Amino acid sequence: MIEEMDAAGAEALAARFEGEGRSVERLGWARQQLLQRVLAESSWERWSGLVDGPDVDKLLSGGEFRLRSERVNGPKIAFCAADPARRAEAVELLKIDPGMLERKIASLSNGEMRRAMLARIWMERPDLLVLDDFKGGLDPFWRETLPKIVEKLDREGVRVVKIVYPKGEGAAEGEFEDAPAEAVAYAPERFPDSLKPMVPAGTEVAAFRGVRVSYGDHVVFDGLDWRIAAGDRWLLAGPNGAGKSTLLALLRADHPQLFKNDVVLFGERPGQGLDVWTHRQRVLLLSPELQMHLAPRSRVRDVVLGGVQNVWDRVAPPTWAEETRTREALDALGIADWAESRWSALEPSKQRRALMARAYASVPEILLLDETFHGLAPEDERAMRAALERMLPQVPVLVWVTHNEASAPRWLNRSLRLRGRS
Repeated sequence: MIEEMDAAGAEALAARFEGEGRSVERLGWARQQLLQRVLAESSWERWSGLVDGPDVDKLLSGGEFRLRSERVNGPKIAFCAADPARRAEAVELLKIDPGMLERKIASLSNGEMRRAMLARIWMERPDLLVLDDFKGGLDPFWRETLPKIVEKLDREGVRVVKIVYPKGEGAAEGEFEDAPAEAVAYAPERFPDSLKPMVPAGTEVAAFRGVRVSYGDHVVFDGLDWRIAAGDRWLLAGPNGAGKSTLLALLRADHPQLFKNDVVLFGERPGQGLDVWTHRQRVLLLSPELQMHLAPRSRVRDVVLGGVQNVWDRVAPPTWAEETRTREALDALGIADWAESRWSALEPSKQRRALMARAYASVPEILLLDETFHGLAPEDERAMRAALERMLPQVPVLVWVTHNEASAPRWLNRSLRLRGRS
């Protein structure tokens, strides 16, 4: 029987098990984000990880991972010992075929990463397994399938604890009324004094023609066409592994295969005039895993100010206009009282609310929301949705990525559904 505990109780139990020399594993966003951070802390490491980084086979057989740079004091993540005799069963249960075993971990989608981690846990058969929102980022099939695999572990004698949160603090999914479509439509004429030059409505912002992305024999998509214009509010949907995260990386000019495809971003082609560093300042991605990439000692004020200055750390002393915009964003999200708080002091739901303040401050030209509203406390989701509705008339393009189309706002006016490949 799977037990339910609050976060403090689960961590106390884990500490007791570890103190007794018993094995403990965790499955959820935090564990996955830590692994992703260790494997790809910087943009360069993400790119090189697609070429020569560790693969899924190593994840199932290795014992410890460090940053690829192997810094002495760099972060690391350790796993319990795995029983190789359970490997065949693990890969069958989690449908990890030979092609996926050869895939680089940096190429996995969030859902694929979760499956690979559970396969590793199946091989370990730990004494205690702590679950914290472990369904996050999964498509409907795997949201139904993974709990059944966890139940099998429970029946085999693994003590399984699921973290539950008090109302208003945990991974709840609130139901909120949509804004009218006209309230979030792109309206550059309403903002003559905007911080940035406004893109005329209808202007082509990005064009993908016959795009193909593959890793060895694994083809993510082939022949993909996509045109994006100012005023578009896109729904991007598809199962785990269909290529949603890859497509976002291409749109951000943050994927090495961008340069071998026919892609035009703001009228420029990669290798023919496109400055990828400048382009990335025009695109803002909000996703749960971003929280792991900010320095724990960063102040919330500096995280938000970084949105104005287009930096992730080491913000410069702000100008009067930058300071004013930062205060406006903090007020818009109702977090002015958090301004001096350290990033590490905020709960994950609060961190995402602060990241929305960062987006509000920067007013990007392309805003990518990747499962941004999954697992939020209701009060944080209300504040974030309200701020989003206020900023969207200034944002030329929005892409809303989700596995649950029923939760997508009704004001989205375009859709792209990736089917995935067998």
